[in-house]
Amino acid sequence: MELSERKERILATVAETYIVTGEPVGSKYLCASAGFRVSSATIRNEMAELSELGYLEQPHTSAGRIPSQKGFRYYADHLMGRYEPSAVDIFRIRSRVDSNEGDPQKLLSAAASVLAELTGCAAIVTTPLAAGSRIKRTDLVPLGGRNVMMVVSISNGTLKSRICRCDSEVSYEMLDLFYKIAASGFADRAPDEITTPLVQTVTASLGEKAFEMTPLLTAFADAAKEAAVTDVLTAGLSNLLRHRDFEGRGAVLQEFLRNRSNAVRLLRPGSGGQARVILGTENRCRELMNAAVVCAGYTIADREAGMIGIVGPMRMDYSAVVPLVQYVAQLIGAMLDENMSN
Repeated sequence: MELSERKERILATVAETYIVTGEPVGSKYLCASAGFRVSSATIRNEMAELSELGYLEQPHTSAGRIPSQKGFRYYADHLMGRYEPSAVDIFRIRSRVDSNEGDPQKLLSAAASVLAELTGCAAIVTTPLAAGSRIKRTDLVPLGGRNVMMVVSISNGTLKSRICRCDSEVSYEMLDLFYKIAASGFADRAPDEITTPLVQTVTASLGEKAFEMTPLLTAFADAAKEAAVTDVLTAGLSNLLRHRDFEGRGAVLQEFLRNRSNAVRLLRPGSGGQARVILGTENRCRELMNAAVVCAGYTIADREAGMIGIVGPMRMDYSAVVPLVQYVAQLIGAMLDENMSN
């Protein structure tokens, strides 16, 4: 339902004032401070109609009004201003993520951390989806003696590494044999295709070299198994304890977000590259009834690969938060895309 211009202005003013103060807004304030050129009685009538329509709520009989979930939904969809991230915010974001450009996991972790700091909310990031990805390459880095670092590169831009201790001194011949095995048996496979039976079959085919290759093949299988699962990174969960809107519930919400399956379900894909605002019961989770989620997908090779989002009170500054989430999602997508092409 579309509202009249005056009702929209009243709803926007109530929402923006409540976001800043956390206090119900009355008709006297609107007349005195918001520049409405109508009587207080007219404002009261408009606010009463907005309440009847479900856009405003009255917490107490004698109090002013606050936006309902429906009111915040209308505000986020139609009324809020949209501000680009400031030069200071962009500098803080870039300085944090640029230093981790070569490591996708650290890059995503840094993005979540700086977003939590800038918004005062909890931030969640999912690692690139494994669906459709392939094993791109495997590198072995001798560390001296029997130790070697294995780095498995996945086509979705992620890296998985393992420190492997071999049963004998690492030699050029050992590394060369592993590279030949990886090229013939594992190259261009999906991570979830690297199953235990496959690794056992490859190992059995090596004859007398099987014992020597087992630690390396086991490490490779473990890295591939990890790459087949979408991981979730969080930052700023303690911020939830500071919001009075979550008084008595912040710890429950923290625990909910620590659960990987909850976070993956919360940041469901399909944003089409645009930041989305999901309010209260729209999340279909009891723990999020009074919370808001702002999330956006990041793309790699023109495909939505993962999600980044923040969780905070419904009383958040959407006009500032939405562009921040959008900017960070676009930035990390571009950086992961560049990593994958190198």
